[in-house]
Amino acid sequence: MRNTPLASQVAQRYYTPWQICVATLIGGPLAGGFFASRDHALFGAKHKATTTILVSASIVVAAVALGSRMQPNADASVIAVLIAVAYRWYAEIAFTPEISQRRAQGWNRQSWWQVIWISLAFLVGLLLIGIVALVISGNARSA
Repeated sequence: MRNTPLASQVAQRYYTPWQICVATLIGGPLAGGFFASRDHALFGAKHKATTTILVSASIVVAAVALGSRMQPNADASVIAVLIAVAYRWYAEIAFTPEISQRRAQGWNRQSWWQVIWISLAFLVGLLLIGIVALVISGNARSA
């Protein structure tokens, strides 16, 4: 692949473990998984990028199942915080050596604004899916 200015600009930005943690808090495991997947891909581990997305989807399913079985007065935000902490811990272990090496090569951290708006887009998408699921399940019960 030819090294164009655009390609080198894109390849010189990474997501930090804190950005992945905050993304997970805002947009859920899929958002955190997306950013972790991007880092894996940028650092040359495309198979880990795919695995990260699949694991993140599995975590969403497990969290929804666990949340649906919780007591009505239980605080579900504890689950969200634990998942975000787990993503940060994973990102710290998986990416800190690569980030240190890339920073020495002139790479920079990705913009927080980009992390926030993409995470919010994941949140809106999940809310829309939830609304559609409620509408469908409501129609199925009334039929």
